[in-house]
Amino acid sequence: MQLSRGRNAAIRVLLEPDEVDLLRVLLSDLREVIAEDLDAHPEVAERLFPSASRDDPKVAAAFRKMAYSQLVTTKLEAIDKVLRTLDSRNKESELSITLDQEEANVWLRLVNDLRILLGCEIGVSDDDVFGPPDSPGSIVYRWLTALQGQLLYALAPKLLDYLDGLDLPSLAAE
Repeated sequence: MQLSRGRNAAIRVLLEPDEVDLLRVLLSDLREVIAEDLDAHPEVAERLFPSASRDDPKVAAAFRKMAYSQLVTTKLEAIDKVLRTLDSRNKESELSITLDQEEANVWLRLVNDLRILLGCEIGVSDDDVFGPPDSPGSIVYRWLTALQGQLLYALAPKLLDYLDGLDLPSLAAE
């Protein structure tokens, strides 16, 4: 995986065939959970669609009634758009795509949603930010975290200077 910033703030994404296949599977899983099985994943549902008001159940219910279906539709449309992009490559070669700012933000939101889904599945917590160190899920979670970081940096290059000054956990397995 490589991301670089091009002219006119465009972001070039280069993914290996295995990375494309992995993203396709993960996005399909996310689509299935959001479209068909959200009730079976309450922790994921709460994190993907947080309450509008934790203090006032009436406000939360009114907001959910008014906005929930549109939020679900927006996420599903974004998944479908990215899946179509991933399907545009030759199966044997890497995928090179150019994203404008809006498309890069869609990718960033979806990568975050994938991390939420996977993080809930592998038991990521405040005390254990990457889950079991050598499990396949944790390896994929770290890769998604790296992709998210590269997207953030490509969208806001000065962010890296700020982040360098913070004491953040390492992406390396412990």
